[in-house]
Amino acid sequence: MQKIGLSELAASLGWIASVHEDIKLFGIFAKEIGVSDDRFSIIEEEYYKLIGSLEYMITLSETLRLNVTPEVAKDGLNAAKRAIFASDRESGIRGVRFNILDLGILRSSLRDIVMAIEKELRGRRSYSLEPAILPYYDALGMFSETLDKFPASSREDIEHAGKCIAFGEGTAAVFHLMRAMEAIVSGIVALGGLSANPDKEWGKLLSDIGRHTESLPQSNPQEKALRNRWSACHKNLYHVKQAVRNDTMHPKQTYTTEEAKQVFDSTRAFVRELATLI
Repeated sequence: MQKIGLSELAASLGWIASVHEDIKLFGIFAKEIGVSDDRFSIIEEEYYKLIGSLEYMITLSETLRLNVTPEVAKDGLNAAKRAIFASDRESGIRGVRFNILDLGILRSSLRDIVMAIEKELRGRRSYSLEPAILPYYDALGMFSETLDKFPASSREDIEHAGKCIAFGEGTAAVFHLMRAMEAIVSGIVALGGLSANPDKEWGKLLSDIGRHTESLPQSNPQEKALRNRWSACHKNLYHVKQAVRNDTMHPKQTYTTEEAKQVFDSTRAFVRELATLI
């Protein structure tokens, strides 16, 4: 599965189609007044916008492993890069012109790009993610660098959990989050010298964390800060447990996307706090 920006695709295709139409209309006009097609020109800013659009189409179509579109776009880009720069004597505006051969290649390529990508994408299925849900697709970024302190397996499960949320698979997301939590809480067991089994005894783990927190001294600001961080870990782990841990393995239990997002956010809060203790 590949991620693409629909706005970038729409903008690039729109500009490519616009320039093609301009060349086409100029050709009709030039024929009527009896001048050569190679009198066609565009201003420098529009030229570089066209170059950027063609380069984007090459990158995108190669990423999507399309067969025809990349080659057609490369033909157009090569022709465009052979442009001739010149400034208008009266206005001083710097413009770009093409020789008659390259203008023909460019016109054909711009037309063929639109036709080719439409045909090649016809058999593909695409999904659109709303801006509010998009961060979950790249879930690791929502954790900053805190996950570097935990087992690699937890990173993989959190990444998959985020993608499940992005595509509306709430139940699958929660299962991935619980797998990640089982790997992560082992760190707090070792850190506090606790006896609970993080795979099975979350209730006992919470009790152990509570007792450990109460046993910590608080005679100075540093000790109080440490105690507060342990207390925050206890609270955040409790929120995760209450939300899902006791029922996750029940075969009929399901979670909506919103419920999975709540579990995700609770997990993130716990991980961030735990990372300050490691």
